[in-house]
Amino acid sequence: MANLTIHSKRTICAAHFLKNYEGNCGNIHGHNWDIEVWITKKSVSKVDEVYFGKTEGMLFDFRAVKEICERLDHKQLNDLLDFNSTAENLSIYITKEIVNKFSVMERQGGLIVKTRVCEKGENWSEYSLDSDELRDEKE
Repeated sequence: MANLTIHSKRTICAAHFLKNYEGNCGNIHGHNWDIEVWITKKSVSKVDEVYFGKTEGMLFDFRAVKEICERLDHKQLNDLLDFNSTAENLSIYITKEIVNKFSVMERQGGLIVKTRVCEKGENWSEYSLDSDELRDEKE
């Protein structure tokens, strides 16, 4: 059996500062952040085995990635989020937002969701969840 992977890449511009950080990043500053999402369905042999909602042949709706990124774009992240807005925390947050778009049934069939958050093309954090962890996230 083969795996099916889709990928979406968006760029956002956002300001933030790192709480309790001694150094320049403790001051408000901005980045162009590249947000990349990979969603993999394991053990796919034909397209009609893949559903997103009622749509046959669709693993995930790319619009959902766009919507999540639009909520963060041109914002001051510290005003929007209740955690320290590091690349690491953003990759976890976005992955969990993606996971929440899947129904319980859709998550039971061997999914891997991975998100990479890259600050200005230089430094990045990557976070992934597999289907066993996905079930735990929603419960």
